[in-house]
Amino acid sequence: RVRAAALAVAFAYSATLATSQVARTSYDQQLELARWLGTARRAEPGSVPATVGVPAHTTLYYRLCEPLEREGLACAPIADDAWLGTDAQLIVVPVWYEIAVRRDRPEGPAADALARIAAGETGFREVRRWRSSFLQQELYRRLDPAFAVELTQGSVGFTVYARGEAAPALERSTGGAGEPAR
Repeated sequence: RVRAAALAVAFAYSATLATSQVARTSYDQQLELARWLGTARRAEPGSVPATVGVPAHTTLYYRLCEPLEREGLACAPIADDAWLGTDAQLIVVPVWYEIAVRRDRPEGPAADALARIAAGETGFREVRRWRSSFLQQELYRRLDPAFAVELTQGSVGFTVYARGEAAPALERSTGGAGEPAR
């Protein structure tokens, strides 16, 4: 009986772990985020802009531009040293990228820009977030904060920052995707 119970527990744990690992490699977050922005833009076309700023060197890796374009939005790559001078009213930042610039390049322009954006010094404010979630996430996060997200494209987590009329319009738009900023 003990052997059968141990086998059942091991099988259940393995199945749960495998399911959570497979789910986090999907592109569902990118699709949800794009759908949410597209719906908000259609609901308030004068308030929600059609162009979304993203970190320049992440456009291919995080595969966000394709779903945005399908929703009628444009992806505008922003160089690390140009975030604070951008005309974009919306910026979508992958969580892994946030972790990487804060940890690996804390003195760099992207880390400075993120710190100033998060502090509310730039007119941007966080309006919504998508987070990765999987069974052993806390263990992985303790090993290295960058392991908190999936590194192989997929459920990487995103934070949406907006300013001007876009911020309140997006805060009003629920769309059922992501979680509102706290």
